[in-house]
This record gives sequence, C-alpha cells and structure tokens, in this order.
Amino acid sequence: MVATLTFSDIMSVELNDLAVRCDQDCLSFCLLGCFMAAFYYDFNLAHRFKELCESLLGLKVQFSAELGTRTKAQENPLSQLILVVERTHAANSFQSPSDGSTAQPKVCPLEDDNLLDFVRFMDVTAAADPKLSVPEQAFVLCSGELHRRSHPHDDLIDEQSLTYVTAVVRAVAGSDKNKVKDDGASESVPRNAVSWPILTEALFKRGSYERRSLARTERAIRQLEEIAAQFSSPAPETEQRGMQHFFWSRMPSQWQIELSLARVLTKIGSTKSALDIYLRWQQWDEIISSYTSLGKRDLAEKVIRERITSGCATPELYCCLGDVTSDMAHYRTAWELSKHRSARAVRSLGYYAFRKDKNVKKAAECFEAALEINRFQVNLWFTLGCCYLQLHDFPQAERAFRYCVTLEPDNFEAWNNLASAVIFSGRRAQSLALLKEATKWNFDSWRIWENILLVGMDEGSFGDVISAYHRLIDLRQKHIDSQVLGMLTKAVSENLPDSKNCGAARYRKDLLTLFGRVTATNPSDADTWRYYANLILNSNAEAGPVQFQRAVQYIQRSYQCRLRSATPDWEFDKTAREDLLADLQAMAKLLIPTGCVDNFTSDPEMKLFITSALSSLRMNINLYIARLKSAINKCVGNEPQEELAAVTKMLSDLNGTINAALNDLGDAA
Repeated sequence: MVATLTFSDIMSVELNDLAVRCDQDCLSFCLLGCFMAAFYYDFNLAHRFKELCESLLGLKVQFSAELGTRTKAQENPLSQLILVVERTHAANSFQSPSDGSTAQPKVCPLEDDNLLDFVRFMDVTAAADPKLSVPEQAFVLCSGELHRRSHPHDDLIDEQSLTYVTAVVRAVAGSDKNKVKDDGASESVPRNAVSWPILTEALFKRGSYERRSLARTERAIRQLEEIAAQFSSPAPETEQRGMQHFFWSRMPSQWQIELSLARVLTKIGSTKSALDIYLRWQQWDEIISSYTSLGKRDLAEKVIRERITSGCATPELYCCLGDVTSDMAHYRTAWELSKHRSARAVRSLGYYAFRKDKNVKKAAECFEAALEINRFQVNLWFTLGCCYLQLHDFPQAERAFRYCVTLEPDNFEAWNNLASAVIFSGRRAQSLALLKEATKWNFDSWRIWENILLVGMDEGSFGDVISAYHRLIDLRQKHIDSQVLGMLTKAVSENLPDSKNCGAARYRKDLLTLFGRVTATNPSDADTWRYYANLILNSNAEAGPVQFQRAVQYIQRSYQCRLRSATPDWEFDKTAREDLLADLQAMAKLLIPTGCVDNFTSDPEMKLFITSALSSLRMNINLYIARLKSAINKCVGNEPQEELAAVTKMLSDLNGTINAALNDLGDAA
C-alpha cells in the first residue's frame, strides 16, 4: 500500500515544474521516479523522468560500436558494443554537494589466462575510460534498468544491459592508472568519484548478467560473495559507505545478493552450497527443488509436511508434495484448496494424466483449464497442441500451436507442428509457408527440411523441393529419396505445371545440379543414376554427343549398382530381375542405331564409343542369361521355370538384335 501511494504521489507531480530546479533533491526524485515508473511498467512516464535527468546532468548515453579484443591472444579485432556518454553542454547545470568519493567495494578481477577484464579497444579515444561523476553513474545504471525492463528478456538485452553496468565499473575500476605523456613521462589520471552504494549495485548486476563463460561465472561467484560479506564487515565505517547516495541507487539487500549467489551456484551444479543459502533465508520452493535434485525426496517431503502442519498450507505446497511423492491426490487437494484457481495444480493433473495414465483426452481438458487461468504458458500451449495431434483434433491443435508461436516466435518446433496440423486440414500451401517460417528460427533441423521436401512435392513447389534437397545434403552429408527424384525428373521432363502454373522445365538446370551433388555424395544408388540419365535424354533440345555418352554411362552405372546391391539369389526375386532387365533394355534401346544414333555413327569417335558400349551390353546380357539358366536347373516347380525361361528368351532375342547392330557397325567401317 505504501508503494502504491508513493507511486501515486510521483504521478501527481507536475514534471514541468521540476525542470527549473537543479539540486540534489530534484535529481533524487527524478531517479526514483524513473525507477518506480519502470517497475510499474509505465514506460512513458519513466522516459519523461529520464529526460529530466538528462537535462539536469547535461548528458546523453547511447550505444555504439568500436573495434576491440576480448582476449589476450586475440589478433583480429572485432566490433564490440560500447556505451557512449555525450555531454550536451560544457558547463553542467547540476551541482551536487555530495559528489565526493566514498570507500570502494572490492572489484574482483577475472583471474583468467586469456580473457581480459575489459575490452581492449583499438581506438585510443574509445579506450579512454569515461569520466563519470557519482550522479552520472547513478543515471547510467538507472538508464540500464529502464532499458532492461522495457524490452523482452533475451540474451541480446542482457548483453546491452551489461554494457551499461560495465561503463560504470570501468569508469571506477579502470580509472586508477597512469597515463603516458608524449615525452614519455607518466602522469596520474584523475580518479573518478566512487560511491559505495552505486558501485555495489553495478557489481551485483554484473554478476547477474555474466554467464558467457566459466571464467566469468567464477568471477560472478567471487564478486557476489565479496559484496555479501561487506554487510557484516566492520571496515570501512558506516559513514564512509556513502549513505548520502543511497537513494540514487538500487543497492540490493543482503538477502537479494545471497539468493542471487545461490542461483548461480545451482546453475553450475553446486546445489549443496546453494541449499545452505536457501535454508538460511527460508526459501521453501528452492529448498524443495534442491532436495529433489539431490535425490533426497524424503527430506523434501519432510520439509513440505512440516510447513503444512505449521498452518502454512497452500496450493503450491501441495503441488510440491505431489511432485515429490508422485501422488495425484495431492494435486487434487491443491486444486480444491485454490478453489479452482491454481494453474499449477490443474497443470500438474494434466501432466499426470498424460505421462502416467496415458489419458490424452483428460490431459487436454486439464491443460485447457490451466490455460484459462494463465494463458502465458508457452510450453503448456505446445504440450496441448501435441495432445490434440494425438487425438487427431487438428483445428484445436492448430489453435494451440498458433498461441505458442505468438508468445514465442522463435520456437521452431511449434512452427513445424503447426504446419503438421494445417496440412492435415488440407491446406498444403499454407503448411509450406509455415515450414519455411520454421527454418528462419532453426536452419539446421533436417526434419523441417524433410517436411518441406515432402510438402513441397505435393504442392508442386519444385524450386523449394530442390532447395530443401540441397540443404538436406548439407546437413546429413548425403541424402537419398529416389521417389522425390523420380517425381522431379518426370515433372521437368514433361514440363508439368508447378504451384504457380508455370512449366517445370525451367528447373532443369537446377535439377541437373542437384543430381550432380546427389551422385557425388552417394554414387551407389541405382535409381538416382537412372533418373539422371532420363533427365539428360528427355531434354527439349536435341541431345548432343556429350549428353548421349553421359546418358549411356549413367544407365551402365545404374545396372552395376543394382547388380552389386542385389541378393546372392537375385534370379528368384522377380522385382530384382525386372529392374535389371529394364536397365538392359533401356541401354539397348539407346545404343541400337536408330535416328539419333545413326547421326552419331558418322563420327569415328562416337562410332567407337557405341561399338564398345554395345559389346559391354552383350557381355552383361550373356552373364544374365547364364545366371538364369543356372537358376532354371535349381527350380522345382513349373511356374518359376516358365517365368525364368520367358526372361531368358527375351534376353536372347535382345542379344540377337545387338549382334546384328554390331555387324552393321562393322560393315559400315
């Protein structure tokens, strides 16, 4: 109630009247107003207070970038985010009587062999530490807090917020050094003013933001331990700790610092050390979670039951008891105790039904009830969508996944599942667009690209299919889908209309490039070689000698691949026999002089190639006939013998035709 009245009082102040004042009370009021307005999400008011602070202090802060290095071994400088402090007028209109320095908390270094404490900039002017007075340091931290609260939480915002904090820490910790003059002499650089509360706030925030490496996490632990210990340290004296600057900062209390330390310890796996802190500050949810992660469910259950028997029974405690004991009755108790208002209780009932009872319908009903209470549960929307997919309720699945991607646009799995729900509703074009959206958030998921391959083929979006096939090869080193390649070959060869009602022949060049990659990465697939040959032969333009030779060679490779991959007794496998026979017939049809081949025989080199290919074909047919005759002798029934005999006769006739063609070519010579 006090905070609400205070904020109401702040809102009732006429801000224009503050602009004429330039004293410490005015700055304190504006800094406090900026923070409280941001705390209550009134960002317009917060920015107005920020503008007043800028006017009082005569400065602006904004992001910029400079080339620099972060490690000692880094040779090539990269662009680094920095905070630039710009003075709006030379003479600062604000004069603070309490701008003197105080004692300084210990600033822990990284203690790493490679990482630098601060970015080393290439530009000397950028490398110079900013000159910030105590009120200016307070304003920079307040601006960083406003920036953090007014943007959604992600890694980029954390990095930007850390830049505000680093500017203050660097201004204080980096200013205590000597500057080399032009004549080589050394002169002392004036030290920036230090404020115990403001620097404590900056160090606390830096420890919360730094999670990029193990060295920084270790420094964060040491720093949080250091500033937590300062509360019980007798030195420095209280009057040296800058209490006059207290209301310019958001200096954390001891319990906030220690709990932040406990969270960092939990993150790196030091759960026992974190548990000691949680026990000291009676953080029951964290205590229960720590006991559970340590495998001490009995102790967690004991703590919960003690809390319940002490008269502190809450729906959350009963939910925790249900988590520890895996007893659904406790979730029901929590649900009833909350008078059907606990989202966690009914959500837990849903998960129990989903995982333990395998009752997907009941789970979906519980999840719907939980989302009616709190609709901002992204993971629950995703799980609900999966439930509806299992129930084949695709409109409801689409609704759930649409909520999920609205709340979390970078959830590529939700986009992928949304596309699945849409395609089952018969909207293939929309499903393809959703799958493309999923690739924006995860370009390396082969499952999404495989879905694009299949959906794009059904939709006739041949360009997307070819692109997806290339990406699958990139991700998996090799990828074979003979059915898709065959359909693409048919579409391009027959110039079938695509999704935009344009002829597919325009993709011929792209498809040839794709076949080149497929055969290079996996040269043992017979169907791929066969389709490759068909694509070359079915060109609208008349095939030249080079294309003709390639087609013959690809069919030969198709036959050899089938022969190598066939089972030892492939003669008795009708499918294997027919596939091999089809390759031999296709090769014979291509090589026996008719039309196009007659034109090639006038060239001595082409005539020699055709003669050699026909001789090789005749040898393969003779080997095939020999295998079939041997198989006929092994047959017991009449029906298999008749089938093999029919194939043998067909091959013998084909062999006779080849002999005649070879004789004609010999006579022509």
